[in-house]
Amino acid sequence: MKTFDERRNSVEQYMTRIRKNRKKGIIAATSLCLVLALTLVLFIPYDTDPASVEKYRLDAYYELIQKIHLATYEPPTENNRFESLVAAVGGITDGIGKNEQMMPGATMAGASTPLYGVNGDSGEYVEVTDNQVEGVIESDIFKRSSEYIFYLRGGKLYVYSIAQEESKLVGSFEVEKTQYEQDKDDEYGQFRLFECQEMYLSQDCRTITIICRSFHKTTGTTTEVISLDVTDPANITETNRVFMSGSYLSSRMVDGKLLLMSRHRIDESKVDFEDPTTFVPQVGTEQELELIAPENIESPESLSHLTYTVISVMDEKTLEVGGSAAVLSYSDQIYVSQDTVYVTRAFTHTSEKDSGGCYTLKTQTEITGVRYADGELTFAGSVTVDGSVKNQYSLDQHNGILRVVTSTSSRGYKEYGDQHTSNVLILESKRNVDLYCVDLENWEICASVIGFAPDGEDAQSVRFDGDKAYVCTAVIITLTDPVYFFDLSDLNNITYTDTGTIDGYSTSLIQLGDGFLLGIGYGDSRQLKIEIYEEVAGQVVSVCAYERDADFSEEYKSYYIDRENDLIGLAVHNWIGGNQYILLHFDGCELRPIVTDFCYGSLDYVRATIVDGWLYVLSDQFTVSQIW
Repeated sequence: MKTFDERRNSVEQYMTRIRKNRKKGIIAATSLCLVLALTLVLFIPYDTDPASVEKYRLDAYYELIQKIHLATYEPPTENNRFESLVAAVGGITDGIGKNEQMMPGATMAGASTPLYGVNGDSGEYVEVTDNQVEGVIESDIFKRSSEYIFYLRGGKLYVYSIAQEESKLVGSFEVEKTQYEQDKDDEYGQFRLFECQEMYLSQDCRTITIICRSFHKTTGTTTEVISLDVTDPANITETNRVFMSGSYLSSRMVDGKLLLMSRHRIDESKVDFEDPTTFVPQVGTEQELELIAPENIESPESLSHLTYTVISVMDEKTLEVGGSAAVLSYSDQIYVSQDTVYVTRAFTHTSEKDSGGCYTLKTQTEITGVRYADGELTFAGSVTVDGSVKNQYSLDQHNGILRVVTSTSSRGYKEYGDQHTSNVLILESKRNVDLYCVDLENWEICASVIGFAPDGEDAQSVRFDGDKAYVCTAVIITLTDPVYFFDLSDLNNITYTDTGTIDGYSTSLIQLGDGFLLGIGYGDSRQLKIEIYEEVAGQVVSVCAYERDADFSEEYKSYYIDRENDLIGLAVHNWIGGNQYILLHFDGCELRPIVTDFCYGSLDYVRATIVDGWLYVLSDQFTVSQIW
């Protein structure tokens, strides 16, 4: 029989085992609860739906808020918190590895530009800009009257008298910045934020309207319009100043009304739906900017990007804003007819995958029309075409039909691999050129010519002339092209012909009249080539060419075009002769140089005009020479 002490020790050992087992059970149960909790926390899928903006349903901009919210929402890249944790740890270790491999001195991506007084009449208006549409005047850095030449350069307006060898500077005016613009320019140093870009001269020659890039304290990058009284060139005064959200895109002057277009991008980091100024463009004076009304904002159902084209109509003399509109997700090319502003947006369309996992990506362009008749802005309609639009000359409105030339691009893909790998095989890549005709009554394509160029070519230059169209296509690296002539008089039977392959390609096509077409561009070794084409019996043939081993500007407004006298002028540069201004005359058979004079400054900013046989060239220096 066990003693009392033995029985007591046995009981204590038994109770100790029970307490240990109970503690293990509690720990196990607690651990199980923690595991379950961590599982719930780490492995529950993220909610990939964007937060609701229903609380703004009574806001006037609610429809716009919904689209912007969907466009700015970024769903999580991982499925749950566990994947996020693994990605974060991996990112840290990856970062350490990358930093260790950096070469000495390397930096990470993203780490850290005598005044003579004359009084009197300013003269009669003389058009010197080769406008695309009759009656729709385009801006430039150079305008003139019968008495004076006005030249805008480096934030300063210069006025020269037209008096042959007695011509001289008679007045100048340096555009003043607002205090805020001055502070910003000082802050950014050489990266100038304020810059005068283009201007207009009123028909009575008393008002200069200057368009500037600037910076406003509430809208950021801004387009600024400044009106000057130039009645007395020796005493020029500022009269009005208006601001519009966005950087300057383009403008036109029609019957004393300024059509101003800017590109305004929404800053996603600053969007606050409580404050419409963070996502809606504004127009007005420096102290009083007004939001564009929600009914005057148009946008596609799905936004490809958060950039507006902003359009305003202003009175030329007072700069009073008569109307404003904006098209969101549009910011590419602009063409202005006699009654409509056409804005474009290019995007990529992805086709549905077939049973074999094949799909196609192709470029498309949506074109929207905004009518500006009677000073009011109204949305007219929109249409989508394949391809992308090069510039304003690729569009033309004629007799109720919008004609468009596009460069098309498509690429076919095939997916392969399993659920753990995702790879694609490029099947084919195609490039070509299309022509579309859009009936503006219903905004539907009523005629087209698809893929008329050699495979792989793009549209390099386009010109429309009534029922005719001229298109130069090329693969730039091959330096050869055909020029096409289209007869669009019968849209049910569009016919075309071409020159065949010739050396070089034209960056600008220009109608000279009498069946002649002028092409300015590159020769077979990227030198300047100016070529004359003629339409003969339905064929387009090369008549003659002028070639020179020199650089030139592709800025169309820098060319002097005189159709009446068959004159072509432009500035060129080569390493031996420096900058020169050349004036060519086409005599019906050949292009002959009649002037070759020195000029100065950037080729893009050289301008010229001829008055009574005297050539006036404006650049960093003002020169006058007699040519006949």
